[in-house]
Amino acid sequence: MTRSLVAYAPWEGFHAWITGDKGRLEIYEKHGSHIIAGQGDEELAAAQAVGAGHAITVFPMFKTPYDVEIPKAEGGHGGGDPILLADVFARNPPPDPRHRAAGHIDGAASILLGISANESIRSGAPVRCRDLVPLPA
Repeated sequence: MTRSLVAYAPWEGFHAWITGDKGRLEIYEKHGSHIIAGQGDEELAAAQAVGAGHAITVFPMFKTPYDVEIPKAEGGHGGGDPILLADVFARNPPPDPRHRAAGHIDGAASILLGISANESIRSGAPVRCRDLVPLPA
């Protein structure tokens, strides 16, 4: 598996494939950056709409592939931003049956990823997060 971080990118998203003994699953997500300095709301919305898209396709072993409908969610990051903000700031956050809420170790790992990216940009060399600060699994 390969995962990379591109800091300061004008586009966000991913394309993933999982192949197993029952077939293959493909997921695709592409959208504009949520923070672009100097853009107004209308300009940002228009820029995000160009080339944006998402899809989930299932390729059952030796059967006809089919697309999976993705429910429409309001808010940035596919509807994830409002859920995150409610979890962090609401007096009584809604239940999280999918256990998506991040803890302090997840937050530290996220910050460490950004620190590593900036150090790599500064030094011009690859930086491994775990070499900077070891975090529990």
